[in-house]
Amino acid sequence: MTTAQINISAPVRFEAGEHLNGATLTAPEWVRSGPATVSVERAEALERDGYADIISKDGKPYTWAACCDGAHDHG
Repeated sequence: MTTAQINISAPVRFEAGEHLNGATLTAPEWVRSGPATVSVERAEALERDGYADIISKDGKPYTWAACCDGAHDHG
């Protein structure tokens, strides 16, 4: 499984069977905030929905590429 290190910024409920910090959960668990290690798929969903920022994927720093070359206004 490919993992990602994330920084959770809003409470997230992880369900039984999900991977969290190197373990497979046997019961649901809430993470209020802070660092966590999860599957890349879950990390991407949490980031897309505004609950977390991805710090790294498989140990490699993760950064967003620039959205454009400045050819249009973001105003």
